[in-house]
Amino acid sequence: MKLINIMRQQLTQMKAEAKELANREGVTAQEINVKMDEIKALKARIAMQQQFDLDEEEEIENRINDGQGEFLKDNYSDNLDEKEFNALHVKAFAKAIAKKSLNDNEMKALSSNTDADGGYLIPKDVLTQINLLSREYVSLRNLVTVAKVNTKEGSRILEIDAATTGFTDIEELTDLPNLSSPQWTKVDYKIRDLGGLLPIPNSLLADETGGLVQYLAEWFVKKAYATDNSMLLFADGTKGTQGIIGTAKTADTIGIDNVFVKEVLASVITFPELKSILNKGFPRPIAKTAKIVTNQSGLDILDNMADTTGRPYLTGDGTEEFPYKFKGRTVIVYDDDTIPNDTTDALNPLAPLIIGDLKKGVVLFDRQQMSVASSKEAGFANNSTVMRGIVRQDNRIWDKKAVKVYYSPLS
Repeated sequence: MKLINIMRQQLTQMKAEAKELANREGVTAQEINVKMDEIKALKARIAMQQQFDLDEEEEIENRINDGQGEFLKDNYSDNLDEKEFNALHVKAFAKAIAKKSLNDNEMKALSSNTDADGGYLIPKDVLTQINLLSREYVSLRNLVTVAKVNTKEGSRILEIDAATTGFTDIEELTDLPNLSSPQWTKVDYKIRDLGGLLPIPNSLLADETGGLVQYLAEWFVKKAYATDNSMLLFADGTKGTQGIIGTAKTADTIGIDNVFVKEVLASVITFPELKSILNKGFPRPIAKTAKIVTNQSGLDILDNMADTTGRPYLTGDGTEEFPYKFKGRTVIVYDDDTIPNDTTDALNPLAPLIIGDLKKGVVLFDRQQMSVASSKEAGFANNSTVMRGIVRQDNRIWDKKAVKVYYSPLS
């Protein structure tokens, strides 16, 4: 594992320790300051290591440009230096997008990474950059179960929470009684190809790696973020994909459908009502790991709940170090634009509250194939090259008892 990845794992662990420290009874300001200084120091070390890695990658790229890559031969795949190959792959990828000619070695690096539509699969190093940038966005993808798949369609057998029966008294030489076993469900998937177009200024195409790769990565991150949230929330099942809200039904219409229950409240949700939902609205294994996902309007409802002394039930400030908490459950907040209020009745908008364990309720099937293709002709009018980007995924409801969707009036 690369040193910088080890350091990032250490930072994650250190942040978890800081959260525990902040919630500990009797913690002193000095203890908190010491832990915060440790986190700042590690962040600085990570930034320095990133620069070291960038310098090393630049040196490798210079070697490739000078023809010094040891693997540049007919049997290069048998003598592969991973860093050098990744650098060459990124360079070949950028040149292919810019419609520039490739030498033999670049062709070899690219030829094994094309998709069925003639596009180019995004290189590993660019995917890594996309994944790093995506950490700046709180995508719903992070809240559900992600299953990596290699086929266009298929199914997965997944366990759902079920009550179990304990052992019973038996006598020697008698048959053992059948005990309830874990329940399993088959979840089908059919990967969908989802794409968009991005005009790339021809002036940017001259920068074969740095500027162009950063431009593509940032675009992919924003589009993937919007795609994930839209599919996971609002897919209505017409193409198979099941969204949390898009397929939810009221209790009297749900029948045997594997979708979540939706309830529209007559008045603004109260603390006792929300407490009861968390206490007894789910099986205990799910209740213990339940989260509340809402928008800014829903946050405002929660933030105005207080005890008789005026102390708010909502804690935290929404930062990574101190997330919002409600009765010990994490509260995750999105913009009203991402999870909009229900404005069917314009005079009485309703705020969404998605409650439960989305990890046990939803599975996102990811083909892990981001690809691009480009055309200079399509963008000739504005001196640009048009790129088509594609992601491949699907999402389905897993355990319908794991999540409930509530809509609350704002006041």
